[in-house]
Amino acid sequence: MVRDCHRYNSNALVIPEKKKILKLKSVLTGLIHEFPNLSVRDVARVSGFVISLTVALRPVARLFPRQMYFFIQLRKSWDDVLIVPEGVLQELKFWLTHVEAFNGYPINRPLSSSAVLTCYASQSGYGAHLTFGSDRKFCFGIWSSFERAKSSSFRELMAIFLALKSFQSFIMGKKVKIFSDNQNVVRIVHNGSSVAHLQQIAVDIFSFCLTNSVSFRLSGFLELRTSWPTI
Repeated sequence: MVRDCHRYNSNALVIPEKKKILKLKSVLTGLIHEFPNLSVRDVARVSGFVISLTVALRPVARLFPRQMYFFIQLRKSWDDVLIVPEGVLQELKFWLTHVEAFNGYPINRPLSSSAVLTCYASQSGYGAHLTFGSDRKFCFGIWSSFERAKSSSFRELMAIFLALKSFQSFIMGKKVKIFSDNQNVVRIVHNGSSVAHLQQIAVDIFSFCLTNSVSFRLSGFLELRTSWPTI
């Protein structure tokens, strides 16, 4: 059972015993191996661990157990073994890959940013500009017919993800403030989405940032009007 496996000091999340991390990883590995027929009780144990990290890791701890929550709600009994969707597998793999990286993760992170990324998306394409110090970089792209048929939230999320990838070499290891003109996208990135393909893009954004040591905050343009960087 996964429980009582972490504590907080004044500055960071601490998982004090290596064996407890190994225990969690063992549970995750077992669930991944047993996919797609998983025990509701075992998935609930993992989601409970994730919930307990909310103080330190929000919105990560709200976004990445979302598919597990949906799965748990399907139960008739805690002893049920059910076929789980692909989204649950993705979340299990995320925590297996990143749980050790969160040991010592700072809770009181500084709010200042070393770069500002502003993203736009229209029916036909997207654009973004990155400002860091006195430098500014630009990127843009045209949507495919498949992407044009999707929702505005899909295109705005993709604009953020594609912009991050375009500026990868400039933002690695940096704190980035991201602005979007779609408030629904801000909500999705912070809290997740019940729409599978939107949830997946949000997951991809976080995975990219974790892999590249990018800390980010996402805000809407309403805040941008009062906090536009001095160029």
